[in-house]
Amino acid sequence: MNMQSRVPPYFDFLIERFHHGVVSRFVHVGHWDQSPPLNPDEPLKVEDIDRAVARLTEVLVDMAGLHDGQSVLDVGCGFGGTLQHINQRFGNMSLVGLNIDPRQIEICRHSDL
Repeated sequence: MNMQSRVPPYFDFLIERFHHGVVSRFVHVGHWDQSPPLNPDEPLKVEDIDRAVARLTEVLVDMAGLHDGQSVLDVGCGFGGTLQHINQRFGNMSLVGLNIDPRQIEICRHSDL
């Protein structure tokens, strides 16, 4: 079994959508603590999802207790959104992303951190 066959098929969709500018560099779920609360009777908007995904990144980075000058290994880095967030928030970081899908690593390599 090759590595590509181990990647869930929904990443084909996400990678295509990323290249068309429809999805962000984040491929994880979100943290839904926004105010005002979401209306369960209305469909989710892209902005709601983007805000929740960014919020989860903030929560996780805060929990990690990072500070300037550290080294970070992001295993399962997706499109590198979390590493990009860390790079923008802290200085003098050594950041490495690891992923089983070489297509996602290519997105990381060719996107500005």
